[in-house]
Amino acid sequence: IQKIFAIPKDKVGDHVSSPIITVNANDKVKDAAKVLIENKIHRAPVKEDEKFVGIFSLANAVKAFIEGRAEDIVKNVMDPKIIMVEKDTKLSEALRLMRDEGVRLIVVTDKGKPIGVVTDYHLLTKLAPEQVKR
Repeated sequence: IQKIFAIPKDKVGDHVSSPIITVNANDKVKDAAKVLIENKIHRAPVKEDEKFVGIFSLANAVKAFIEGRAEDIVKNVMDPKIIMVEKDTKLSEALRLMRDEGVRLIVVTDKGKPIGVVTDYHLLTKLAPEQVKR
C-alpha cells in the first residue's frame, strides 16, 4: 500500500468485530492456540477474573512452542498491553493509538463495557480492500 489518501470519518464502532473471542490467562498455551486456529484469528484478548489483562497471539504461541512451553499458561507468554477505546472514537485516532502503542488489536467499549474488537488487518481490509488479499 503506497498511501491511504483519506481515512474515513468513521468511528471504531462502525468496524467492530463481535462477539469478542477471548482466551483465559490460566489456559495452557496449546489450548489457547487452538482457540485462535479454530476461529481463524491471529490474536485475542486475554481475560483474568472478568478483566482484560493482555493479548495472546499466534506469535506468542509459536515462541512458546519453540521454547518447549506449550504446557505453560497464557499469562506467562502473552503481551501484557491492552488498549481499550469507546465505540465513538475516530478511526484515525484508533489507528494512531495502534501505531503509537505497538498493538494490532484494540478492544472497543460502549460506556466502558467491552462490545468487540478492531484489528489492524480488519481495518486494512475495509480501507484498502483491493490491496489486501485474503
